[in-house]
Amino acid sequence: MTKKLDWDSLATPHGSRPLPGAPQAKAISMKDKMAKAHSEMQHEISRQEFMRKAEPGMLAIFNYHMMHKQPIEVVRPLAYKTTALEKSERGAKFVETTEVLPPGVVLIPAAIDPSMQEYVFKAQNGEDVAISFSEVRNILFNTDIFEFVSKHLTGE
Repeated sequence: MTKKLDWDSLATPHGSRPLPGAPQAKAISMKDKMAKAHSEMQHEISRQEFMRKAEPGMLAIFNYHMMHKQPIEVVRPLAYKTTALEKSERGAKFVETTEVLPPGVVLIPAAIDPSMQEYVFKAQNGEDVAISFSEVRNILFNTDIFEFVSKHLTGE
């Protein structure tokens, strides 16, 4: 004799009963899911289009700041990879680390180090901050450079 498998009873761990005290999920129709996915996709496409337009201007402003040693303010947490000197019994070596600058920190360009491939800044507290060339997008999008360009592109 074969037993018929009831797929609905397998949907939850306790058969068709919800777990006691668990929040009840609201049923979302496939039409609503597709509409939400389409909306998110359209938003992402418009965001990417805006970034494509904004990036050349941001790079130009960043280069201007670097050449003229103009201050750059961090407006969102700026996570970046940098190299740090690690000392041990066998000697010293450079290791890659990740650091985060909080909003409100003002960076003043100090130098460009081509040998280490890093931008070197002086933070407002006098500390040297070295950010890798590969992290330039993080600098552009998490500082007042992005805010300045976005205001001009949106007309605000």
